[in-house]
Amino acid sequence: MGRRKVRVALLSVFFCLTILASCATPGSNRNKIKVPPVADIDPIYELPTVSLSEKETILFNVILERHLNEQGYLLYRSYLPFSDPVNYQQSHNAADLPAWHAHWMAGLAMRLAHLGAVPEIESLLHESVEGLRTNFTATGIVGLLGRAYLKYDGDEPLPWMATEENNPTKYWQKGENGFWFRNGVAKDHYAQAVFGLATVIGLEDRGAISLAPETSTLVRETLVDIAHYLIDNQYRIIDKNGNVTEFGRLNDWRVNGFDGLQLLAMLRSCEATGDESCAREYDRLIRAGAARTVAVTLGKMGDLYARLGRENAFDHYSDDQAIYTNAFALYLNSDEEDAETLGYVKYALDKMWQFLRYSLKSYMTFIQAILSEVSSEELADALETLRMFPDDKRTISNLLTEDTHEVQPIPNQTISSHYWKSDYFRKAILTDTSERMSVEHSGQDYLFVYWMGRYFDLISEEEANAPVSWEDS
Repeated sequence: MGRRKVRVALLSVFFCLTILASCATPGSNRNKIKVPPVADIDPIYELPTVSLSEKETILFNVILERHLNEQGYLLYRSYLPFSDPVNYQQSHNAADLPAWHAHWMAGLAMRLAHLGAVPEIESLLHESVEGLRTNFTATGIVGLLGRAYLKYDGDEPLPWMATEENNPTKYWQKGENGFWFRNGVAKDHYAQAVFGLATVIGLEDRGAISLAPETSTLVRETLVDIAHYLIDNQYRIIDKNGNVTEFGRLNDWRVNGFDGLQLLAMLRSCEATGDESCAREYDRLIRAGAARTVAVTLGKMGDLYARLGRENAFDHYSDDQAIYTNAFALYLNSDEEDAETLGYVKYALDKMWQFLRYSLKSYMTFIQAILSEVSSEELADALETLRMFPDDKRTISNLLTEDTHEVQPIPNQTISSHYWKSDYFRKAILTDTSERMSVEHSGQDYLFVYWMGRYFDLISEEEANAPVSWEDS
């Protein structure tokens, strides 16, 4: 399909009749939307002056130097110096490794789609899939992910490891094959892991990338294993200890559009591998109305966001990001026979976009543009956010934070492990003792959005390489 923008064919009249009496379109009913004001820029770090492409190179090299473990797994928070054995071990002390590793994996695939065959990137992509799959080795259960894992053959937990006594829903336990892993993985982690794999599969099936047979097989087998694990457990995440995890139930898909969209994305992407079990399950969910549930329930959520604004949006930031992640995975692995399903998904995103358009999150803006449409002003805001994105993600100590009713541009926010799920109403405030620390977050959040923008022509060559200046800001 090349690098052109792809627009989904929609049956708009059909959805007007079957979902609501009238269809919402971007920009409609704005008089009913509680529009949040945008705060002035009050940065906690020096605004970058490098171009978007130069920033990509900086953040990419930082990951290679000090954010990958020996299994090829992304450690999104590193303790520096990373070469110190104690710091290396403690850099595994995290709770969301599958999620943000998936964006590293998807960013590598998007980079290949834009640039063409690059042996170094293809090798890194293969290693990243092996890094994700090592979860199965660590847990001893094919398809079961951990929140984190560490190659460590001791019998007692390390001092920094959460235990069942102090964190009963997500603690470290001894796994298999010389690993420890952190249990209590959530459905959001599975959504992101599937997204990473589905991005690779979708781009390959569209002819945008060409992978070595062993890499293609590894990606597809890993997604099938994850899907079969959830199918076999009736869409519940059952941990090694036999318990369903705290946020591990996806079996409410008949009434929960969030769960429904996640399952549709996973099953359709798995079906794309030729797996018959996933194909049967996908058809079953479609016949049972899962796509319509996505439109109705997420559409109502979008209307609530628009009407109630900040008060309703509080603490939904991770879910918002996961919804767009699932929609993108489903889109990449769909064909013309899925037009009706994608129409329901587009309807849901358009409803949510009524309010999320003001969040200044480039991730959502680009996916909204790919699946539906955005204004030129919204695309310009997304590019401006990427220009302001930090090229140094070391954390800053002794910050104060304040919950506000204004959208805070990225430089006003705390340094985040993944900016697209962060609280965009929370302002960070420097103090006299604030300084850069020896703890650093990785830049997979920037890398994926940058390469997605390049591939889908949302960031032009000129925009990618333009010098950045803040003198007139």
